Amino acid sequence: MSQYFKTLSDVDTARNQVEKARRAADESLNRAKAAPRPHEVTNPAFVALFEAHQHDREVLFAAMRTLDRAQEVLQVESEKIDNSTRDGNLSP
Repeated sequence: MSQYFKTLSDVDTARNQVEKARRAADESLNRAKAAPRPHEVTNPAFVALFEAHQHDREVLFAAMRTLDRAQEVLQVESEKIDNSTRDGNLSP
């Protein structure tokens, strides 16, 4: 049962990381959109801001993958508890 609660905490932490990364990606996208025109590769200011946004997106995607894995582990732990409860064994 303690593994379940640790995994639940891992999911919560991962969810918080996704939200933090999502905010960072949104903010960097808004900065890139607000860059002086033209928004193309000939504009070094735009390129730098867009590359920062690309980095933030990769961090977001990595956080989302971590959350997915944590949720999968939580599902497995939950099924273990369900099975042991169904079998009358409360200590998985």
